[in-house]
Amino acid sequence: MSMPLRRGTLTVAFSAAAALLLALAACTQSGGQNTPPTVPVAATIPVAADTRTPPPTVVMVPTSTSLPTAAAKPTPTLAATSTPVATETPDPTATPPPPTATPQPTATPIPPPTATPRPTATPTTPQPDTTRLDLGAGVFLSVSPEAAIAGRDVSFSLSGLPPWDRVTITFIDPQGVPASWITDEDVRVLEQDGSEATTIVMYPAASGVLDWKRYGAQDETGAWSMDIDVAGGSVSITYTMHSLKLSDVETVSLGTLLTRHPAPGFDIYYSDLVPAALVVDLQEHLSDTALLLERRTQTEMGQIPDVYLAGNRELMTMVSSVTGIDLGLKDGYYINFGQRPGIFMRTDLTGTEVRRLLTHEYIHHIFDGLANERTLPAWLTEGLSKYYE
Repeated sequence: MSMPLRRGTLTVAFSAAAALLLALAACTQSGGQNTPPTVPVAATIPVAADTRTPPPTVVMVPTSTSLPTAAAKPTPTLAATSTPVATETPDPTATPPPPTATPQPTATPIPPPTATPRPTATPTTPQPDTTRLDLGAGVFLSVSPEAAIAGRDVSFSLSGLPPWDRVTITFIDPQGVPASWITDEDVRVLEQDGSEATTIVMYPAASGVLDWKRYGAQDETGAWSMDIDVAGGSVSITYTMHSLKLSDVETVSLGTLLTRHPAPGFDIYYSDLVPAALVVDLQEHLSDTALLLERRTQTEMGQIPDVYLAGNRELMTMVSSVTGIDLGLKDGYYINFGQRPGIFMRTDLTGTEVRRLLTHEYIHHIFDGLANERTLPAWLTEGLSKYYE
């Protein structure tokens, strides 16, 4: 059974320990002298050990108080920077010289309008082969040529008229029937209802002169008249269409009586109502056509066929019945057989249409000869004839 330590005993133990420490300190301080160290002899003091279990020592550890964490500020995001593009440096623009002031034109005084003088009543001197007629009141009419030829145009001119006054003109044929109007371009003038116009309205220019022409391709021989209404009055003029004199005396019968007109290399036969002037004109046209085709095709055309001219469709029907051709609606045809091969056609058409028809049938003759008696398809011969019209 252990004995408890007394307080006095513990005090003595501490005192002995302190004395020992002091002695060790003194020895240390005297170490610099040659005095041999003295070893103290510690007295052994028996001390009873305290076997009591000491109470646990409570160590107070300060607890760190966590400070509030500051909210992190958002890091600013830099805006995306576009990649710079190199800009081409433009060449310096030349500085234009300062403009020169344009001088202002001097205002030209405008004279007051002068009244248009009335044209002189006396017309200009007419050309040779022109007939001049005095219609009274200072108005004159000129007709050219003086001797009008059937089948040829006749020119007329009025002078001394009031400017811009209405003038109406009507032609009357030898049978007393008003004749239709055809322009210089071979166009028939029509009324609003589609009928052929027989009276034309025209207006003179400021000079008081009015010119017009009678299309004579279909005008027959005989006494013609012209009615003119102007300035509230009217006048009727008579003139004669003469036949061109040809030395043709030979006639043949081919359904109707035809007169033979010899031409270089071929003959032309023409019926009544065909103007002799037209016969001469078509002879020249056919010769020119043959020469032109030779130059274009570099081929000799050969002999020109005979030509048969009928004055209208009724006479044409008589001729075609003798040649064995069903005329139908055709205005002309070409045949290379029978006793009288050649070109057959009517002439009561406009001048342009008559020449076109003659050329068309002549082309048929040319290609029939080139075919060497072989039959050519109609589409080929008609197409070529139409092309060369």
